[in-house]
Amino acid sequence: MTQVSVGIRGLWYAPWTGSPNVLPLGTMDATAEKLAFIGYVIFEDGPSASSKTLSTGNIQYRTNAVTFANAGTTVDIGIQDVDATTSNPPRPDGTFDVKTTLTGGGGGITTTAWNTATMNSGSKSISHGQLIAVVFDMTARAGADSVIIGGGYSQTLWGANFGLTDQPFGLNNTGSWATTSYCLPNIVITFDDGTRAYLAKGIPFSSVNTEAAFSDSSNPDERGMIFQVPWDCKISALIGSVAYNNATTSDAVLTLYSTPLGTPASMGSFTLNAETENISTFNYSAIRLYPFTAEISLTKNTDYCIAYKATSTGTIQLPHITLGSANHRAALPFGTTMRKGTRNNSSGAFSEESPAVTVYGMGIQISSFDDGIGAGGLKVHPGMTGGLNG
Repeated sequence: MTQVSVGIRGLWYAPWTGSPNVLPLGTMDATAEKLAFIGYVIFEDGPSASSKTLSTGNIQYRTNAVTFANAGTTVDIGIQDVDATTSNPPRPDGTFDVKTTLTGGGGGITTTAWNTATMNSGSKSISHGQLIAVVFDMTARAGADSVIIGGGYSQTLWGANFGLTDQPFGLNNTGSWATTSYCLPNIVITFDDGTRAYLAKGIPFSSVNTEAAFSDSSNPDERGMIFQVPWDCKISALIGSVAYNNATTSDAVLTLYSTPLGTPASMGSFTLNAETENISTFNYSAIRLYPFTAEISLTKNTDYCIAYKATSTGTIQLPHITLGSANHRAALPFGTTMRKGTRNNSSGAFSEESPAVTVYGMGIQISSFDDGIGAGGLKVHPGMTGGLNG
């Protein structure tokens, strides 16, 4: 077998890139106000799967502040087609193919939480790659009721805003449709057969958090992500997102381990001094890149772990997202093999989180793949990089 380069920038493989945030898609606090996410459907079981039906399944979403207390308030949540004749911006066509109707005062929409809306009217067949609109429509409003739907916001590895007005995007309508800048869809669709789908480029998460500050005296003092790759490959760097709370004493070591659930062994590490790491005021959103001096080989379907260990009296913090379900890991790179791992004082195996819903901003840069055909295999032009941000 031959290792084939994927170019000088490599292929970044990370659960998410940047520091996500819950960005308000918009507020519905008047009759006929609407919100929507438009995007391409991505099946959890891949593009070869047959079309799926949504009639008794559900749509999961994240709210910001919500008051939904008056029985005179009704909100429809469901799926519409995208208007094929009117654009700038593209918009829903105004007709629900499948939906549920929720009434204020009886629950159904919970504030600042991951919500599930079970469909109870209509039916829609959806294919992988189909462009749809997930729509929230306040058909009647009474009292002081107000519903804010939350989308996602992130940055690319290179610091550019991601999701301004490209597909997919968020829309709000307080009289006419307008885009919500930087708002990515935070949507999970569960079909009648129990399989799930997401909207392309969306990041499904129930909350965004920053881990409680920890230092060398904390237990655990080492925290990271256990993961697998689905191919034999070589990597050339680690990436990570971390906040250093003291400019001189928040020291740490970032390490790549083999056999994290047995006898962890370092495959490469970086000593991180607070003085040199505090180079940006954007500590929570900055992506930090750590290149190895030589490539490191990884074997497919094998556990590895990237972990930060606090090594001094100063504290560090790891920004992370929390998923609404451990099943939603399938929507992110590393997939369901990815889970949080911790240990203390560099002793013994890492302990796995269960259920695995915490996702730190950590990843790898893949520099070459096994081409599967031996010497003389197809070479990839250095300019043709791919992956999450390649």
